Amino acid sequence: MVAALQPFARAQKDLQSSAGNGRHGSIWEWLVTFEGLRKHIKKGMVAAEAKYYENHEIVVAYQQCWQKLDKYYIGSDKQHTLYAAATLLVPYAHKAFFDRNWSKAWSKQMIKSVHEHYKTHYSHSNSTNQDSSSNDEDPSLVDSELLFVKRKALDDEFKVYIDQGVVQHKIPNLLTWWSQSSFPKLAQMAIDLISVPAMSAEVERIFSSAKRLLAPDRHRLTPETLEIFELLRNWWLDEEGLPTERDDD
Repeated sequence: MVAALQPFARAQKDLQSSAGNGRHGSIWEWLVTFEGLRKHIKKGMVAAEAKYYENHEIVVAYQQCWQKLDKYYIGSDKQHTLYAAATLLVPYAHKAFFDRNWSKAWSKQMIKSVHEHYKTHYSHSNSTNQDSSSNDEDPSLVDSELLFVKRKALDDEFKVYIDQGVVQHKIPNLLTWWSQSSFPKLAQMAIDLISVPAMSAEVERIFSSAKRLLAPDRHRLTPETLEIFELLRNWWLDEEGLPTERDDD
């Protein structure tokens, strides 16, 4: 049974991190992790059923574990606007993850639901990441026509993203990739979803840190100041967002 439980311990460790780069603690990893755990338990259950008699305690343990995993997996995201949407917006998971693990009908319904969510909440948002040629005072006819074609193609960024397929190369930071992508509206949706923590462990750490900061002689600290302290602490621990050199000017 130790071998059966080891993947659960590893999954818990991975999912309770801060996900500062969009990995190791992001909500999209929950779905991928659960898929892996279900396959692991299913394989163990089949092996146990072949080795032991029907009501053996090992077989029953595997069966109950499988039922519990399946219950949470199916019921976790019936509208597909959180777990599945976040996973779909990971370029190296993309639609390929669902094509491999879900039925065609279920995958199709999921993409339709996520698309509707995008059109309702993000497709009409204002974008500040516009094509540089749109700033030309007097663009040529060629530039104007190509810009029109490009904008027309990006009228539905979600569809363009789905059609372009999975990204094969490694992406060190998912949040940076999306912020620099050519899908400004879809990027906002992706960043909103990928930034959601998979577990409450990191949030609980922040509350504990804030509690230590609010000592009896610091009760006049404002919420804004407390937030600044916690942000600086987080950036310092992640070694991100801090100046590399002192600015004497």
